[in-house]
Amino acid sequence: MSAPPPDARRRPPRPPPPTEDEHLLYVRHRRKMNKRKLRAEQKRRTESLEDDVAALTIDTNQLQHHLYDMTSALPAAPASSMAMESLLRHYFELFASGWDPSRHEQLDVELRTLLRPDVVFMGDTESGIEKVMEQWRRCCTCFGAFHMSLRDLVPIDHRFMRAHILVALEISDYTLQALYPHVYSHPSLPSRLLGSRLHVPVELHIAMDMHFKVSRLDVAVDYVTAFCAHVEDLDDVAEVLASTLPSGELMVTARPPPPQY
Repeated sequence: MSAPPPDARRRPPRPPPPTEDEHLLYVRHRRKMNKRKLRAEQKRRTESLEDDVAALTIDTNQLQHHLYDMTSALPAAPASSMAMESLLRHYFELFASGWDPSRHEQLDVELRTLLRPDVVFMGDTESGIEKVMEQWRRCCTCFGAFHMSLRDLVPIDHRFMRAHILVALEISDYTLQALYPHVYSHPSLPSRLLGSRLHVPVELHIAMDMHFKVSRLDVAVDYVTAFCAHVEDLDDVAEVLASTLPSGELMVTARPPPPQY
């Protein structure tokens, strides 16, 4: 069978970047959807809070009653889970202060040692290690005074771990220019946000291969909780998060300053 002509093997051209009008339409749409989602979530939580508390109280009493038997029946943690936990704690400590330009070569090597080149990031099988590193540097560059603290590591399987971390970030003028430029049209949001210290809860689901390299990484970033500490009105929170993707991925609209090596 003869090979297809070269034109048949070419990938379709990439779509052109969005125009300014298209970007504004997207921001308005995200703002509307965020407002609707936040209002529905607040209503649902308010209506079900008392029932949830009562159900949790019953469940807690039952669990406490059987706690000793359950604990004594648990097998010892597999060696691979213990090794994975030890390795991840090392890396969380190593990157606690974010992306340090003075150690960029060491940190780059460390990340490439930890992650597989074809790591699946946020369900995207074509993302790879460069996408993870891009998001990591973007977060550390656009926010100030980055600090990450590990809350807990929960083994799910001998090759799968769930981590809860808290990331502290400082909002600067560049943060608003790069990530949330639309808030400058609001009469009070910029003054309330500038200089604020965000405490962002983050949940990570981490899968490793047999060589203890991360093969899959899923991240859930709770920006709503972080911003609600400084912006009480849910409509204003939705206004701030209008340009943040549902996955938590940061959309940069201004060019970050070059790193100083």
